[in-house]
Amino acid sequence: MSANNAKKLMNILYKETAPKLQTSQAIPQISRQLYESESDLDSTDLFQFHSSTRRKLPAADALRLGNVSIPSNILSFKCPLSFITKHDFQNLLPSEHKLTYSLNPKYNFEVVKKRVGKLLQFQNEYLLIFKSHLNAKIYELETGGKWINGIQYATQYQHPIDVIDKLVPPKLQSANHQSLIDQIKSKATAQEALPSSTPVSSPLYDESFPLLSQLIDAPNRTKSIIVHNWPFGLKEDLAIESLWNYNLSTDDDGVPPIQYIHSNIMQGINIIKMNFRTEQDALRFIRNFHGTKWLKLQNFRKVEEKVSHLPLLCETL
Repeated sequence: MSANNAKKLMNILYKETAPKLQTSQAIPQISRQLYESESDLDSTDLFQFHSSTRRKLPAADALRLGNVSIPSNILSFKCPLSFITKHDFQNLLPSEHKLTYSLNPKYNFEVVKKRVGKLLQFQNEYLLIFKSHLNAKIYELETGGKWINGIQYATQYQHPIDVIDKLVPPKLQSANHQSLIDQIKSKATAQEALPSSTPVSSPLYDESFPLLSQLIDAPNRTKSIIVHNWPFGLKEDLAIESLWNYNLSTDDDGVPPIQYIHSNIMQGINIIKMNFRTEQDALRFIRNFHGTKWLKLQNFRKVEEKVSHLPLLCETL
């Protein structure tokens, strides 16, 4: 075929196909969805299709499975690792469209690390406090057989009366700590006195949950962290100034930015509690500083901070 004939053939093909093509259709579907506004997207996208077509079991059906000796809203998880966060426990749950039950407990619980002593030593146990026994039961069923940080996830139910006295160590207790404990015990006693056939509360909510949330100071707990091997002699205002982009709390927030837990230069122990304005800032600090060596900020002879040879160890409260 001559060059002229080839050129004519190409022109014919172009004239036949070009009018049928539209620029918008030439863009791959994924790229279009990335750049178009949400209002332009088809409401029946892939996620919604799976969510709507998978039929879930009624939440109440979970209560019929297995024998629970303690119908509690508290689950205990024994684990020697102290660096597991609430997000890790949330991520154990399947994605929304893969859940077995219609109730998703992902945002219906708080996490507390069991701590004791003046050093707030971790006792190898996490307590997951749910809004209700039903939420706890569904969480247990949805996460059964999974692994978290190399450890098989297995939980046990704990009665609130058995754990509340040691739930919050003295250094973290609020002014109304004992009053809240008395109220929780009173409600638990009244509930046990009712006949087993009497419905004591909604299956989606437990009256002790708001009291337990106050007891552990849930809103501030998620925004606070523990830092081990903090430098000795470091001026607090200098540390706060150097961490300006981490949004540490201020006295106006009702919580100081840095609180000393225990300091003993002879033993090389310096532990502080840092309080942030948001949970995201607290987690960002952990990601950036956990396992790193502190860089000196003070270079004056009389006030130079003493940096530990050990790295900073940062963990959620």
